[in-house]
Amino acid sequence: MNGGYMDLHRGAESRRPGDKFGKAEARNRLLVTLGGTAVLLILLGVVLFLFVGISRVDGSSMYPTYNSGDIVWFRRGGEDFARGTVVSLNMPGGDRYIKRVVAVPGDTVDIKDGRLFVNGRAVREPYANGVTEADPEGFVTYPCKLSKNKYFVLGDNRRKSVDSRSFGPVASAQIQGKILGQH
Repeated sequence: MNGGYMDLHRGAESRRPGDKFGKAEARNRLLVTLGGTAVLLILLGVVLFLFVGISRVDGSSMYPTYNSGDIVWFRRGGEDFARGTVVSLNMPGGDRYIKRVVAVPGDTVDIKDGRLFVNGRAVREPYANGVTEADPEGFVTYPCKLSKNKYFVLGDNRRKSVDSRSFGPVASAQIQGKILGQH
C-alpha cells in the first residue's frame, strides 16, 4: 500500500488528496465542467440567435410605449400578427423600425377626422399619442384594402412617426418578429 489508500473499485492504489495526481484529477474535472458549460452557453447563444432578436428604438415614433434608445427583444418569425402587436420591421435600405400592427391582410384602412378606421369602425387606441392624420405626401390612397400578406403599421407617437401612412403597407416578409419586452 505504500502509505496510499486502496481503491477497492479499481483494485489499485490511490493517492492521498493534495498529491500531484489528485491535483491533476481535480484540474481535469474542472476542465470538463468548464468545457460543458462553454458548450451549453454556445448552444444557448445559437438558440437565442435563431429564435430571438434584439433591436434598438431610434427616435420618438413609439413614444409613450417605448423611448428612443430602449433596447427591445423580439421573437423571430411568425406569419400571423394580430392587430395591436408591436413588431420589428426590416425596411428597404437596411433600417429597422419598431411599429404597431393596426390592420391585417384583408382589412380596409381609412383615416379621417383625426381617427383610424379599420373595416369601417373607429379603432380605440389608448396607446396612441396625438391624432391620426393621413400623410399627404405618402403612397397610400384611402380607403386602403390590404392584400394577402400585407400589414398596416403605425408608430404610437402619430405626429412623429414615419409609418404605413408614408411608405404604405408592409409585407409579412419585412416583419422580423413580435416584440416580447424591453431593457
